[in-house]
Amino acid sequence: MNGRQEIFEKMRAISYYDTLSESELYDIINTGVVKKIRADSFIYYQGDESDFVYYLITGTLEFIKVRKNYSSLLLNTVNEDEWFGISEAFYTSEYLNDARAKDETFVILYNKNVFRKLCMKYPEFQRIITERIAKEIYNIHFNLDSLSPQDKILKLLRARLEAFRKEGEVEINITQEEIAELIGFTRETVNKTLHKLQDEGLIKLKRGGIICSNENLNNNN
Repeated sequence: MNGRQEIFEKMRAISYYDTLSESELYDIINTGVVKKIRADSFIYYQGDESDFVYYLITGTLEFIKVRKNYSSLLLNTVNEDEWFGISEAFYTSEYLNDARAKDETFVILYNKNVFRKLCMKYPEFQRIITERIAKEIYNIHFNLDSLSPQDKILKLLRARLEAFRKEGEVEINITQEEIAELIGFTRETVNKTLHKLQDEGLIKLKRGGIICSNENLNNNN
């Protein structure tokens, strides 16, 4: 990302920002700080103070929810032109999930108080942000609720495997009760689905865990 003019041209080409004048868009871009995030780095962790709002210029981000039992669930994966950290900036004092850069990523970060002032200064910008928050919430719920038990289990296992970054089979220590809690289905449904996946040769079940590999899980796509 070579500079703010390039960012301006990139955002200007997106229909969401058509209703903002050039001077308004320039001001919004110039108010923030452009930052480069290394691949595989966390921008923030769940529970950190929600001091900043972010705009994703380029790159890929994963939003990961850490549960009370310290298990994790991949909520969503997003690419460029995404605002994040907004809900926390307005409604809570802590981030509600982890945000991890999968590859080299560029963001604009805004102090949350400065961001609030921008929204007050430019009502049209506030409308855009409100729509984006609604879209973000819908996408997260759609990604979770529209999946079958098998799809949710496979998505969970792929997310766990990615954390290991190993070739071949990996043993994931997770119980059926934990899976049921994470994906929102009963233990009986989880048990039935896991045995189906085992019968299909995608996983191997053992007490307190599952043995699987990216190669086998991706063959299900």
